[in-house]
Amino acid sequence: MKKLYSLLICFLAVLVQLRAQEDFTNRDVFIAQADERLAPFYHGVASGDPLADRVIIWSRVTPESNQPVTVDWEMSKTLDFGVLVRRGSFTTGPDRDYTIKVDVDGLEPNTSYYYRFIYNGKKSIVGRTRTAPAGETPFVRLAVVSCADYQNGYFNAFRHLAERKDINAVLHLGDYLYEYAPSGGERSHVPEGETVSLAQYRGRHSHYKLDPDLRAAHQQNPWIMVWDDHESTNNSHREGAQNHTEGAEGNWEERKQVALQAYYEWQPIRVPDMQNDFTRIWRKIPFGNMADIVMMDTRLYDRDEQLATAVVPGSELNDPDRKMIGPDQLNFVNESVNNSTAVWKILGQQVMMTQLDVLGLPMVEDIPVLGEVITEVVKDGGLAINADAWDGYPQERKRVLENLANNNVNNGIVLTGDIHTSWAADLHWDISNPLNYNPITGGSVAVEFVTPSITSGNGDAIDPTGGDLGQVIHPAIRAANPHIKYVDFFAHGYMILDLDTNRAQCDWYYVDNIDSPESNESFGAAYVTERDANFVQQANEPVDRGDEGSPLAPTFGRVTSIDKQKAAVILGVYPNPAKSQLKVNLVYNAQTQLSWEIVTVAGVTVKRWESAVQPGFAEAAVDVTDLESGLYILRITGSETSSSYTFQKQ
Repeated sequence: MKKLYSLLICFLAVLVQLRAQEDFTNRDVFIAQADERLAPFYHGVASGDPLADRVIIWSRVTPESNQPVTVDWEMSKTLDFGVLVRRGSFTTGPDRDYTIKVDVDGLEPNTSYYYRFIYNGKKSIVGRTRTAPAGETPFVRLAVVSCADYQNGYFNAFRHLAERKDINAVLHLGDYLYEYAPSGGERSHVPEGETVSLAQYRGRHSHYKLDPDLRAAHQQNPWIMVWDDHESTNNSHREGAQNHTEGAEGNWEERKQVALQAYYEWQPIRVPDMQNDFTRIWRKIPFGNMADIVMMDTRLYDRDEQLATAVVPGSELNDPDRKMIGPDQLNFVNESVNNSTAVWKILGQQVMMTQLDVLGLPMVEDIPVLGEVITEVVKDGGLAINADAWDGYPQERKRVLENLANNNVNNGIVLTGDIHTSWAADLHWDISNPLNYNPITGGSVAVEFVTPSITSGNGDAIDPTGGDLGQVIHPAIRAANPHIKYVDFFAHGYMILDLDTNRAQCDWYYVDNIDSPESNESFGAAYVTERDANFVQQANEPVDRGDEGSPLAPTFGRVTSIDKQKAAVILGVYPNPAKSQLKVNLVYNAQTQLSWEIVTVAGVTVKRWESAVQPGFAEAAVDVTDLESGLYILRITGSETSSSYTFQKQ
């Protein structure tokens, strides 16, 4: 089941499943293509983890061999690359799936740069990035995104985000991709089956980064990223996952290792020590005197297994030894905010921290199905509405929030993804106690803003406009939970968090549809917290910084014609070397008849066959059992073009 993380959303799950399985065949479909204009850097470029003097730049080259290759890179302050400020080279190969990642240092703070990669005389698209500020900073603007299910719709929100010049960085809070097996239809992802092996995770990353809207969003701004569960598998934790069957799907530790290896290969993120602590993704990124951004891992590092039911006995729920982030990460988070001299302390993390109570909901008789669910709920000493969120780990939530109060740390902002919906709330570990918190006068110790999904299923499966149903559910939620100031169950989009020395304002922007590759964007809501107030109020309009920012890098947009496109482009061959079978990740750019052949390095054809194909990303299996050990060339020919790849048979 797709994750719809509250009891209120769970009753929509069946309908959301139906949406995920819809066939996009009869719609205005864009099929992911290996745009020949980008060759051999089909997956575009990306940057991330900006510091005041450095930033990660990333790409992936698609050579026609399994041998290591050397790629050059250049960085300039201008789009014409007239004067280079940094340049170098990077050697990549099959051991890292031909990804390229460079930590470019020696840069100036709060400065825009352009970068590109060069291989065999061919240049990548130009990327635009920006270093973090240092010292006095007048304002900072951060985009916040999460939960992009390729199969559930088009990444229109990413396209609109790529058109903005006014942000410092994009915070991605997890569920960058989904591990589920393809559901069918032309918006289905690949490779076949649920992602379990390293090759499958690599293939899924490869497919996502062929999407032109996601590619454009990476191209224009640096990203600060953290995983959630679907980068490995649904409802994962330290020692397993709901969607992992030990044995049938291999060993959990091995699956987790290869999932994170592919993540580090394919994302513009600094890599921790993979030998000793490959799950230590938590880190702090300073943005001058304005903000310290602390990226947390509430998923894999030290999370205990989720409780089995939504409502559990209080003794189990409130066990002080239950861990969401664990003592090492908790110490890091607490020390980071306690020692921060920045105005705003930002906690970027995955699952909702604010408490959600549905037992007190009024008007449940007006909500079909929901009323029946609630009548079966028995409150027995403790309530965890969503056992996967912080409601399932209340004692550790208390330790995080109590630290803010005990150390007089103001201006804490928790940014959250995962739940596919939009929320603004006040935070306190005992929010229902009127001695601690008053929804009008305050008493909370921090605030939380939750970003909607890019496409992942939410209430729009039953009510695409959020109209009639929203008029019932949204007020009911706020009435039963007065610390929750804003909620929207139906929209898809992203948030812009605007920070200055006096206040932090979060603006929600929504797309009008995800069912078509064309959409409009509109302002949805705005909520603000004043400096040292630690509670949320509604704002009247979004923050407008004008058209500030350096020129955007030129983008190619979507492929609208297959003219002069190769009939097939091989993006990867796994495993390599191979013993019995090759899995070939490739893109068919036209409906055509293809000729396949395996040729020795001496030019002798040892296998040949034909196939008819439809346009789209695909995975093909090639039997090599009967080949002798050695090097071979896999060649695909059609439409007067060919694509080839060298592989080794063990």
